[in-house]
Amino acid sequence: MILFLVTLIGLSPVLAQPVEYVVQTDIRTSVVDAKSESIRLQKLWAEMMNAKRVDDAKRLILDARESFAALPKGKKAYAALLNDTGDAYDDRHMLVESAYFLKLAADAYGEIGDKKGQGNALNNRAIELGSAGNYGEAASVDMQALQVRKSIKSSEGIHQSLIALSEDYRNWGRFAEAEVMGKEALRFAIQIKDLEKQAVSWIAIGNFNSMTGSFDAALKAYRSAYTTLHHLNLKNKAFEAIAIGNEGAMWEQLGQLHRASDCYRISLRLPGSTIHQKAVNFNNLGTNAFRQSSFPTSIFYFRSALDLHRQTGTPDEVITTLLSLGGAYRTYGRLPEAEQCYRQAQLILDKQSFSISRGDLLANQADLRLSMHDFSGAVNLASKADSLLAVYGRPMDRAECLRTKADALRALGKCSEAIESLRLALDLYEESSSSVTDPAGLAKFLDISQRGLYSDLASMLLEGPRQRKNLDSAKQQERVAEAWTQYDRGRGQGLFRQLGASQKNLETLLSQGDREQFVVATKRLKDANSYLAAQVNSYLPGSNEVQNALMALETARRESRNVDRDLAKRYPQFARVKGLFSLDAKQLIKLAKSQNDTITIEYCCRDNETLVFILGGGSLNAIRIPISAKRIQAEVDAWKDCIVEAGELTAKPRLDKLSAREKFKAREASLSRRIYSQLVGPALEAFGKSNIRRLIVVPDGGLLDAPFAALSMPNGKRLVERFALSYQISIASNFWPRRNAKGNGLIAIAYDALADNASNLPSAYEESLAISKSIRPSLAAKSSEYRISRIKEMLPAFDMIHFATHAKADIDNGLLSKLDLGAERSLDAKDVLALPLKSRLVVLSACSTAVGQPATGEGRLGLVWSFQAAGARSVVATKWDLNDSAARRQMVDFYRLISQGKPLDLALQAAAKNELGHSGRGLPYFWAAYSLVGSQALSRFAAPTH
Repeated sequence: MILFLVTLIGLSPVLAQPVEYVVQTDIRTSVVDAKSESIRLQKLWAEMMNAKRVDDAKRLILDARESFAALPKGKKAYAALLNDTGDAYDDRHMLVESAYFLKLAADAYGEIGDKKGQGNALNNRAIELGSAGNYGEAASVDMQALQVRKSIKSSEGIHQSLIALSEDYRNWGRFAEAEVMGKEALRFAIQIKDLEKQAVSWIAIGNFNSMTGSFDAALKAYRSAYTTLHHLNLKNKAFEAIAIGNEGAMWEQLGQLHRASDCYRISLRLPGSTIHQKAVNFNNLGTNAFRQSSFPTSIFYFRSALDLHRQTGTPDEVITTLLSLGGAYRTYGRLPEAEQCYRQAQLILDKQSFSISRGDLLANQADLRLSMHDFSGAVNLASKADSLLAVYGRPMDRAECLRTKADALRALGKCSEAIESLRLALDLYEESSSSVTDPAGLAKFLDISQRGLYSDLASMLLEGPRQRKNLDSAKQQERVAEAWTQYDRGRGQGLFRQLGASQKNLETLLSQGDREQFVVATKRLKDANSYLAAQVNSYLPGSNEVQNALMALETARRESRNVDRDLAKRYPQFARVKGLFSLDAKQLIKLAKSQNDTITIEYCCRDNETLVFILGGGSLNAIRIPISAKRIQAEVDAWKDCIVEAGELTAKPRLDKLSAREKFKAREASLSRRIYSQLVGPALEAFGKSNIRRLIVVPDGGLLDAPFAALSMPNGKRLVERFALSYQISIASNFWPRRNAKGNGLIAIAYDALADNASNLPSAYEESLAISKSIRPSLAAKSSEYRISRIKEMLPAFDMIHFATHAKADIDNGLLSKLDLGAERSLDAKDVLALPLKSRLVVLSACSTAVGQPATGEGRLGLVWSFQAAGARSVVATKWDLNDSAARRQMVDFYRLISQGKPLDLALQAAAKNELGHSGRGLPYFWAAYSLVGSQALSRFAAPTH
C-alpha cells in the first residue's frame, strides 16, 4: 500500500514538480489513523487544486483507496473522504467532478452498509446533477436515495428525498410526477405531525403549481406555508422568507406587480432571510421594475442582487444576475455598461468546466449585437446559443434566442431563413404552453411569451414585392392567406383551450372506432398516473415498483400523444380543441367566398406599423399602415375619455361646464374622424365593394377598447349608420366546435336597489321586466331573491342570460372581475368558467363589462372572456360606465327586435340608431357603449312561442 509522501512543510517545492517525480513510501510509516490521514489528504488536494494540478489532485484521492482499506475503520473514513471531496469540488463549482466523487462515496457507503451516509451522498449527487441541468438523472438518483432512506425509516431523509424528487420532476417538466411527490411529502409530514416539514411541502406544491400556470393554487400553497411557519414562530425565518417571496412571484405572474413587490420587501425584512434569499428578492424586485419600464430602479435592484450573489452565490447565479443587469442597461440604452456586464459573465464562464448559463450568455450577447446593429454577429451568437439551449435550456429560452436570430436575419434580408427560425420558435412556445392548465396562467403565459411573435411571422410572410392595395393574383392571395393564418394562429389559444376543456365529451367529435381508441388511450394515461401515486404511497424497501410505474406512465403519455396527433390529422375540430390545429389557407378562402354582404377586418398592431387583413366577397386583402401600436393606444384612450366626459356633462349639465362640454364634443368628433381615416377607411377602400352591410372586427392592442360604432365617416355619419358591427377574438373562432344550444328561454337578473340602498340602480328591474315581455318563456328576477349557488345552478338551463347589475372590472387580474349582485354578493369571472353554459346570448348590461386585463391574443381577460370560455356563443358587453335610462331604452329595443327575428348584430345596430336619432342623445356616450362579441353574431333567433 503506497501513497504520495508529501509533507506539509516541504509542500511548495514538491508541487512544482511533475507528479511522477514525487517520492512514494508506505503509508503506515507516516500516519497514525484514518482520520488524520483523511485530513492530510484533503489539505494536499486543496494545494494541488490551487496549483491548477486538477488531474493530480483527482488521482491523489482515487489512489488512496487501498491504503485506507488497511487502516482501522479505513473504509468508512475513505467513504467520508470521497464525500468531502465531492463537496469540495462543489465549493469550486465543478459540478461534473463533484457528481462523480459523490457517486463513488455513495457506492463506498453502500459497501459497508452505512445507509444514512449512502442516502446523503445520493441526495448530494442529485443536487449536482440538477445544477448541471440533468434533471432526469437527478430524479433517478433521488429515487435511489428515497429507497435507501425508507429502508432505515429516516423521517428527515424520506421527506427531504420526496421534496427533492418533486423539484427534480418540476424542473424536468414532468408535472404529474412532481405533483405526486409533492403531495406525498405533505401527506408524510402530516403523518409524522411535523409542521415545519408540512410548510416545506406546501412550498414544493406551490412551486409545481406555479410552473403549470395554476397560480391561484400556488398562492394558496405559499400562503399555507407562510401561515404554518408564522404559527410555529421559529427563530429562523428562512422558510418564511422563501414562502412569502414565492407568493410575490405568483402575484407577479398574475400581473399584480405592486402586491408582488410588497411580498418581496416583507421577505427581505424577515430576520431569517439569508443572504441568498435577499439576493433572490432583489432580483425579483429588479425584474418587477423592469416590467414597469422603471429601468433606473431595475438597475439599482439588480446591482444590489449582484453584490449579494458575489458573496455567497454560485457562478451561475452571478452570471444570471449579470445577464439581467446587462439586459436592463441594454434596454435603457446604456450599451457600453451592458457589454461590460456580458464581458464579466464571460470571464466567470471561462473558469468553469461546465455551466448551463453559457447558452443564456450567448443569447444575451446576441441581443446586444442586435441592438448595436451588428446583425451578422447577432446571427452567429444566436446560432451558437441555440445549439447549447437545445441541449441544456428550457424551450422558452431557446424560442427567445431563435426570435433574436430571426430579427437579425430579417435585417440582413434573409427572410426565408428568418421565417424558419420563427416557425421553430412558435413550435417551442406551444410545446411549453401545453403543460399550462390554469386559464389565467395560460393567458398570462401566452401574453409574456408570444407577444409580437405571430405578428413578426405574418409581417415577414408579407414581405418581398410591395403589396398592392387590391391583391388579385392567386399567388398573392395565397401569400396573404398564409400570413393571416399564421398571425391568427396566436389568437384565442387560451380561450379555445378553456372552451375545449369545458367540452367534456370530446370523443363525440370522433367516429365510433376512433372514439374507442381515444377513450382507451385517455384511460390508460389516467390509470398510469393513479398507479404511480399508489406505488409511492405503498413503497416497500427493495421494490422496483416505483421505477416501473414511472416507465409505464411515460409509455402511456407517449401513446396518448401519438393517438392525439393521429386523430388531429383527420378531425380538424378535435385538433383545434387539443391545440394541435390552426386555421389553414383553404378554410380562410372558403370563408371569404361565403360572406357576400359581410366584411371581416383583423388588425395586427406592431411597434412600427399596423397590418390589416380584410376578408369578404371571395377575396383576401392585406395592407400596411405606418401607425404604431403605441400611437393607436394613445389616440383611442383620448377618444374614449372625450366620449365619456362629453356624455357625463350632457347627462348632468352644469352652467360652469358648458364650454368644457363643447370642447370635449369637438375633440371627440376630431379624433373619431382621424381614427376612421387612418384605420378603417383604407381597409374599406382596399376591399372596394359597396354592397356591404355587416362589419366584423377582430381588434388588437388599443383597438380592443375602441367603440368602432362611433367612428365618424367622411360624410359626417357614424359607422353604425352604415354597418351592423360585431367583434371576434379570432377569425378561426368561426370554426370552433361548440355545444349544441339546448337552453330554453330567457333569465333576466336585476340588481335589487331596495336590498342595497348604498348602490341604487332604479331602472334595473324595470329593464328586466320590459325585456321579459318580449321573450317567452322568461324569468325576471331580483338578485336578492336567490343565493349565488342557486343562480349558478340556474344559468346553464337558459338560452339567453341578461344581467342588469353593477360590475367591477379588474385590469390586473381579469378573472377577479365580477358582477355585483348586492348585499356583498358577486359572480366572479373565475366562477363563470366552471358553468356549463349552453346559451346563445349573454348580455352584461352593467358598467364597463368589456374592460379587463390585457392579454396578447386573448383580447381582454375578464367577464366577456369567461362567459365565452364557459360556452356562451355571443356576449353583449359595455366599454364604459352606462347611463341608466339610456341603457334601459336600448336594451328593450334590442330584445324587441330579436323577438321579431332580427339577427343579433342588426338588432343591436337598430337599437343604437334609435338612441342616436333621439333628440339630445346623439352623443356616443349614450348609445355606443354596447359591443357584440362572438362568432354567432349573425345568427337569427327563432321567433318565440308565447
